[in-house]
Amino acid sequence: MKDHNHEEHLENHLEADNLHSFSFEENLTFDTPVPQGEIRNRVFKIVNRLARRCIEEGADLIGHIKGRIEMKENLRFNLIESEEGVKTDGDIQEDLKTKEVAVKILAVVPLQKEILDNIRKKAREELLEGLE
Repeated sequence: MKDHNHEEHLENHLEADNLHSFSFEENLTFDTPVPQGEIRNRVFKIVNRLARRCIEEGADLIGHIKGRIEMKENLRFNLIESEEGVKTDGDIQEDLKTKEVAVKILAVVPLQKEILDNIRKKAREELLEGLE
């Protein structure tokens, strides 16, 4: 029986399809509570900008960008086509304020790994800049 390494298989599959990925997670604590709607809007703006950058850098399509915003309520989101923008699987109470948030983003895009790494760094900086 052959031993299969799932992560190695996935990485080989992505490379064969010229897809690369990145992910990051940030846990933030605010001095003053912030409305969940404001946090959601800021994250979605960054995700949309991230998708535009991928297209500008030569990706003919967005493989998949998805993530989760964990606040008092949690919200999952995804973006497959930049023209359609970010989609969610639920809703939140926009005015409900929170002092803590965790943002997780995963992107799978047909770009060279080095280009995607630069895009990831910029998206992370914008997230921290906008939410700290």
